[in-house]
Parts: sequence; structure tokens; C-alpha cells
Amino acid sequence: MKKSLISLLMLAICVSSFAQIEVASFLNLTKEGVKDIEKLTEAYLTPLGRGFATSLSSGWHNTARVHRLLGFDLSVGMTLTTIPDENKRFNLKDYNWNVLRYNVPNPVTPTVAGKQTTRPQVGIALPLTANDTAIISNLFTMPQGANLPFVLLPIAHFGLGVGIGTDIQARVLPPLTISDYGSIDMWGIGIKHDFKRWIPVVKNLPFDASIAVNYSRVNSVFSKFNYFPTKMLTIDRQYIDNTLLSLVDSDSRIQAEYYDKQNLELHMKSFSANLIVSKKLLFLTVYGSMGYSSSDFGIQLKGDYLLPTLEMAGSLPVIALREAGRMKDPIDIKIKHSSIRAGLGARINLAVITLHGDVTFQDYLMYNFGLGVSIR
Repeated sequence: MKKSLISLLMLAICVSSFAQIEVASFLNLTKEGVKDIEKLTEAYLTPLGRGFATSLSSGWHNTARVHRLLGFDLSVGMTLTTIPDENKRFNLKDYNWNVLRYNVPNPVTPTVAGKQTTRPQVGIALPLTANDTAIISNLFTMPQGANLPFVLLPIAHFGLGVGIGTDIQARVLPPLTISDYGSIDMWGIGIKHDFKRWIPVVKNLPFDASIAVNYSRVNSVFSKFNYFPTKMLTIDRQYIDNTLLSLVDSDSRIQAEYYDKQNLELHMKSFSANLIVSKKLLFLTVYGSMGYSSSDFGIQLKGDYLLPTLEMAGSLPVIALREAGRMKDPIDIKIKHSSIRAGLGARINLAVITLHGDVTFQDYLMYNFGLGVSIR
């Protein structure tokens, strides 16, 4: 079961690895930089989130023909979604930052789907007094990407004829708890209707045509995210409020108070509507589609986090940990995407066994392959 979920978990694993190391560094931009944290995380993760959320809209059909009453099909397949080269990097100059600063004039850095040998370093600039601004440079180096040309999503699909030229469709992954990760579940529902049957003259033409609408959702919780500032701060000097000193340094209970409530949650939603046309030629069915898809990809950092603040200790800027820096659920990112789409594919029919493959043309090009059983 674990091996069959590797591709589905790729997004969650990449994000969790990024969260464990880099988001922890982003949190050290201090409480005043939370908006910068969200911008930076969103820019870094958008291609992967968009790729997986878009993939959810694939694999719903391989013919326009609907089942007779209680006819059904069951298929398993794989969707490969390409990531365009222009989405494998971004420039920090294209964003308005509150406190974030970078160390090069042209700070191009990879997204999670890219790769770059030399990457910019990021620091912060915060006003300490009316006339004084502290700059801490080289707080951390922008993270490396995974150099992904595409993402893969396995799909299991079921369709059932309910009469009146209509199929209902479903896909589901029951909630799974995975050691060293957390939990993940997926579900989707769709409907396909033969509208051609209602149009005089057209209904007698020798091809099938239908309208399909579907919705999918993936929920994932990475429960191994642990952030506490004393383990993550990377600048040379730290100042810890005396009222917290004994708890932070010697009492693990305060860390448990935070750790037990910290999760990284991922939510993906996908909707698509398509007009499908197909023609059966002996054992071969060719099909095409045109439609629209939209997707949402959400990242939420849940729990309590003690975020550092920047203060002056004599003439030096230092990081302080104070109870006033406690923040609940500091990150809530929503990445939305929509696109017109067109698809073309073919299905081989071998008695009740089917093999199919298709390509969907949109800004994120998708290829879908599958094997199934169909009883009409």
C-alpha cells in the first residue's frame, strides 16, 4: 500500500521537507515578517501545488458513451503533469516585501520544481527606533528545488450507469495514517450525461457526445512538523527574555506545549466541466474534449508558534523571544488556478478490458494512461 502511494505523497513529502527546514527559517524572519513568509512560501510551492491540483481533474473519462442501467467501469491509471520551465524559478524583485532583504541585485531563485547552484541569501530589515533600522543579512539561503520536470498522480476511478443516459463517477482513497508523516485522504465525485439524445436529428448521428462535471479533493496533515526558535535561530546573537529563560533552556514542557499543537495541513480541490465527443471504430475508440478546470491549493501552518522579535541590546540588534511573540496559525496560503482545456485520446477495447491514453492541452500539459474493466 505504501509503495502505491509514493506518487500521491510526493507533494506532501516535498512540502513537509521544505516546511521542516525552510519554513522554520522563514519563521525566523520575526513576527513582523509573517506576510513575507506567506509570499515566499507561496512563490516557492506554487508550481507543485498547481500541478497536483490540476492533475485531480484528469482521468475522469475515456469515452463520451455512457453505460446502460447498472453498467459500470473500473479503471486504474496515472496522470503525468508537466511543469513549464518558466514556473521553475522566480525573482524576489517581483514582490513587495515588508522586512525581507536579499543580497544580490538580481535575486532569481528556484521554485520547488527547479534547481539552481547559486541561490540568493535572505535577511531582514526592521525599524528599531524612529531613526534606526537594523539589518541582519544572510539569515538563510533560499532553498534548493527538486528539479521536477513533471508530477505523477495515481488514480482509481469507478463509473456506474443510473439510467436516462447518465453515469455517476467516483474516486476515493480512504484516510490513511502513515508513520513518520501523518495522514492523507482523497475523494472525488462526478456525473456524465448523454445530452445528444435530447436533440432531434443530432441524436441519430454516428458518434457519442456527453457533458461531464467532476470535483475532487485531497486533504493531508503532516504531523511531524516541530518548530521552536531556540533550535532554529541561525544568527550569531540571541537574547531571550529573562521571564522565559528557564523554560526555554531547561524545561522541555514548554516545547511540548508548542510541538503537540503544530501541524502542516495541505488541501487541494479541483473542479472541471467538459464536453466530450467519441467515435468507436471496431476495437478502437477515439475521443476528444473541450472544457474548463479550476483548482485550489491551500497550505495552513496550524498551532502555536513563538516567533522572534528584533530588539536592541545596547548598541546591537538581537533576537528576543517574548510571550507577546506567540502566534496562532501563522500561515494560511491559498493558490488558485483556472484554465481552458482541450484533450485528445484513444481507447483500445479488448472484450471487457480497456487500455487508454490521452493528452490534455492547457498551461500545465497533462498525459493520462490507464487500464480498466468496462461492462456496458
